Amino acid sequence: MPSPAHFQFEFQCAPQCNRGPFTSIQGTNRHRNSCSIWSAHVKAQARKRGHEELEVRGEDEDPAIARRRNLERQRRRRREDEKKKRKIQTDEVEAGEAGMTIQDENTRIIKRLAEEHPIDTEFVQ
Repeated sequence: MPSPAHFQFEFQCAPQCNRGPFTSIQGTNRHRNSCSIWSAHVKAQARKRGHEELEVRGEDEDPAIARRRNLERQRRRRREDEKKKRKIQTDEVEAGEAGMTIQDENTRIIKRLAEEHPIDTEFVQ
């Protein structure tokens, strides 16, 4: 019987994948990142457990799915922030072209909002 020092672990990708065995978990994970069979296997396991890919959250969630969801969330936030920056820059340019100061622009925005959302004066004392 071999001693524990001579014991070598072997890591597999997915049951259907013909690559491997890998000698380290790092090598296995590097392969899994680009393996479509592994992605399909993870989705099938999630469906078997009765979860949709994006609904699974918590300790039993697959780390690859969590990482993907977090990246998508970060990208969405960046896009929204960039949209807001462009909108602000566009508003500033339009105000500058019209010869308005920032204060004039703010006053115009406040008046427009007041017209769009009038205050019911019955309840104001």
